Amino acid sequence: MYKSHGILFLFLFLGFEFHYILHHFSNYFYRAIIDSQVWVALNFTFLCWFFQKINSWNQPDLLLISFFATLFTYNLAHSKGITEEKWRIPVLVISFSAVMYFSFNSLPLTSILILSFLGIISILYSIQIRKLQLRRMPGFKIFWIALVWSVAVFLPWIEVLQPTIWMVIPQWLSVLCFVLAISIPFDIRDVYYDEPALSTFPQKFGIQASVRLSTQLLMLSAALFLIGFQFELNQITHAFLINILISILLIRKMLRPRNFWFTDLWIEGLSGLFLVIYFILGL
Repeated sequence: MYKSHGILFLFLFLGFEFHYILHHFSNYFYRAIIDSQVWVALNFTFLCWFFQKINSWNQPDLLLISFFATLFTYNLAHSKGITEEKWRIPVLVISFSAVMYFSFNSLPLTSILILSFLGIISILYSIQIRKLQLRRMPGFKIFWIALVWSVAVFLPWIEVLQPTIWMVIPQWLSVLCFVLAISIPFDIRDVYYDEPALSTFPQKFGIQASVRLSTQLLMLSAALFLIGFQFELNQITHAFLINILISILLIRKMLRPRNFWFTDLWIEGLSGLFLVIYFILGL
């Protein structure tokens, strides 16, 4: 146990050193990993993997679908136009093809229908049809992200129906609250750039209230997760609680202005950190 804790603290220290190096020397890294949306796709896949691991689900094909679907939708949402960012075209083509291939070769019909519904709404949000401006709906973005992520994480349960629904519902609500919490810092970062019509929480209630809400959502997420595991303290719950604590500490830093590196690298990376801490504690 002490060995795993030591490795965990070493990992956190090296992480902050890594951030310093990236901040000063890494324009190419930003384009290759973050701007390409590989980082967010990888962290979402790690989040799915964590919940597959702790619930004894074994669906590696669904992890691949999670990665490529996230890669596709986020690149579509962040695209400034085909003529301006031609490098996104092969990313979109390859990721969409991968989603189609793995979905129709490995998923049951129910899962395909759910993923199709979530995907269609996400695409409509990304491409901004004139008569259906989902991006301009007040507060739509973070609630939709939280709903899509939380539903996608628990797709394996539809097939196996294990554990019981009374254990899964608190876990699902926990993920919903967690994703909502780590989405708020992105709205805080963009508070002076977003159009007033978006009516984000920081725009309406201020930065301090937004940080407080994010912190409360994280604490609620921890409580729901413990309920789902009947307050048992073990490697699973320790990993979850440690990451919740790290998340609270990082989000508290949003009380002061932060650059894109802080949110795009560190806040985004919180969703994948559950799995990393879980494996470290298991050493």
